[in-house]
Amino acid sequence: MYLIDGTTNILHVTRIVGLDPEAEKLIKSACSKQIEEYMTNEDANTLLDRVYQLYPNPADLLKHSVMFEYKGQR
Repeated sequence: MYLIDGTTNILHVTRIVGLDPEAEKLIKSACSKQIEEYMTNEDANTLLDRVYQLYPNPADLLKHSVMFEYKGQR
């Protein structure tokens, strides 16, 4: 995990985060689906450009985000 100042692009903090194996599988599955849907880098960049146009401020993006909480067994 990285904490980067959005104005200066300066990296302030790094952290290593451990994931439950089942949560890791869910993330890998979501990434695989994205790879299938966006065949090229150009496709992905077009989508990202659209997101930046719709939500130019990170707070705007956060307001329209969906939180997913995985409660694995520990």
